[in-house]
Amino acid sequence: MSPPQPKRSDPSTLRVGMLGSWQGLDPWEAQDLASVLVRNQCFEGLYHRDGDQWVADPRYLAHELRLETVGISGHPRYAVRLVEGLRFSDGSPVQPEDVAASFERVAPLRAVARVNAAGGRRVQFVCTAADVQLEPHLGQIWSVIGKRGRQGWLGTGPYAIAEEQRGTSGEVLTLVRNRYWTPRSGHPPKIERIVFHAYELDGEGKPTALREAIESGEVDFTVSLPREVARGLQGVRKVYQPGQSTAFLAFGCRRPWVDRPQVRRALAAAIDAWAVARICHDNPAAFAARGLLPPALAPAQRSAPRYDRALAPAPLGELDAGRPAKLRMLVVWGPRPYLPRPRAAAEEIAAQLGARGVEVEVEQAAGPAEFFEAVRAGQHDLILSGYIAETADPIDFLVALLSSERAPKPGAAMASTTNLGGFADAEMERRLAAARKDPSLFAGIDELLESQRPLLPLMYGASVAVHAWRVRHFELDPRGLPSFAELELG
Repeated sequence: MSPPQPKRSDPSTLRVGMLGSWQGLDPWEAQDLASVLVRNQCFEGLYHRDGDQWVADPRYLAHELRLETVGISGHPRYAVRLVEGLRFSDGSPVQPEDVAASFERVAPLRAVARVNAAGGRRVQFVCTAADVQLEPHLGQIWSVIGKRGRQGWLGTGPYAIAEEQRGTSGEVLTLVRNRYWTPRSGHPPKIERIVFHAYELDGEGKPTALREAIESGEVDFTVSLPREVARGLQGVRKVYQPGQSTAFLAFGCRRPWVDRPQVRRALAAAIDAWAVARICHDNPAAFAARGLLPPALAPAQRSAPRYDRALAPAPLGELDAGRPAKLRMLVVWGPRPYLPRPRAAAEEIAAQLGARGVEVEVEQAAGPAEFFEAVRAGQHDLILSGYIAETADPIDFLVALLSSERAPKPGAAMASTTNLGGFADAEMERRLAAARKDPSLFAGIDELLESQRPLLPLMYGASVAVHAWRVRHFELDPRGLPSFAELELG
């Protein structure tokens, strides 16, 4: 059989392949990879990371954060000033009220500051504590500017949503160049149009249809294929880099029996993370977790228990009192950069615990909304998921997963529900705050994590991109998200 011939390429259109359905976009609640990728093209914020610094964007700000006053309580008020002529993708002006409304939807930012529009094109931030650092909050991935237009969301990024339809397969989304966007380089995007194609997983949970679309030339670009699948492709360029993400098994710290630290430690000791990583990767040594922080954020660390095949059964036998007949495990809705095969990994964990006499019922969510609704309901003893860094700061990663401020609660935004098991510990809060001021104190967080064991790190994620050779100038950023405005089609 002869190999498939590449399809004729439209020189003005980039065709992007994604896994799973397209169910619309909320810029402040995007969780699946496709919606995060779209947000990266259509929405921007006021600050960005440049090396170790948070830098104000002069395309947006006439002046960066400035202290305006300190209240009687000792809490400061800061302000930025927007440039004149700033516009959304439909040509309407960006007002301070639009920025304030956007940032009020960013749950982590809302927790540390109240955002107001003020005269003179100012946006004010009234802090809830004396020592709040606002720049990291303004530069993280959720802090984008947007508003609802007549036909959908409007942003200020290089592309705008032109057409979309919800569905599980086919062409679901079209982006076009935003003619009101001001590029940093002074050059508008070379690619006129971006069309997103959705592909479903096959009966074995594998991305066969997307892989075939890449091979046939139907798709030019994807970041949705696991490394093991991408590696076998021919006639395309493959880009790999360590990801800024970690898969983990969170324990429901508010659930009976699992609310005891000694039970969580025993369950963690009974799970062979290496075997779980082998389910997802041909080379588990490169991905099995050595700690909670991904290597890109912490090359050397310790916060994962050592699995010992001989000793693992012993602790569970001593802790049977109060154990439920079965534990319920909630599983993330689909393949993620940190967890390419979530269902298979969940079944491996269930089998390992089952061999120790602990029965586990696996329940996989159908999508992000269902997953986070179940997390907020708090009816699961185990949660198999993971976390992708919002910033390049290690303490932000740890705060997201270990602070009670990010625990699930009724009505909480998905973006702020990152402490999935609802772990709450006053001493952990103190150590997180201390480590934010002095990174040398990170070891204290690891020690308490090992003692309390609210979650078990399993494996690290990898960023994988595959593209046709006609796509030029592509490089992955540290988060694994491309900027299509920087690309060119040959």
